[in-house]
Amino acid sequence: MKVNGKGPDYIIQEGIPEEGAVAEVYKKAQEKWGVNLERDLMVMVYGKTMHKGFKDPIDPDLLVHEEVHVKQHTEYEGGPAAWWERYLQDTEFRINQEVEAYRRQYEWLKENEPDRNKRFKTLVRCAENLSGPMYGEAISIQNAMNAIRGMDYQILY
Repeated sequence: MKVNGKGPDYIIQEGIPEEGAVAEVYKKAQEKWGVNLERDLMVMVYGKTMHKGFKDPIDPDLLVHEEVHVKQHTEYEGGPAAWWERYLQDTEFRINQEVEAYRRQYEWLKENEPDRNKRFKTLVRCAENLSGPMYGEAISIQNAMNAIRGMDYQILY
């Protein structure tokens, strides 16, 4: 695995985790939701490390999203192992953690992206992700959009 980025509170590694606790978590996420870092062009955080399955740099708005997860992992009692255990089992916890990250991502876009059409397209893409299979299809797309915008939302189950 190649390290190809570093921030003040994290490092970025390219490639699928192959050993250790992060590899176990990735395998469980694959089994549960069918995720694939390379195919889905996604980032997976474990502790202070962001694992990405693609070569290009992480887009700045997505980096902001992942920084939220780094903070969540470092502040969660029991650390990243306990966070991931709960995240994999507790739908409400998972959605709320993602809402916090997507909200911050959208706030960053509102502050930094002058093109409102791009901001809206990103909002829709984020809401589709949040309401989709990667997170267990536990929230409707409209509720996901509301959540990301900072409005009230409901989880389906």
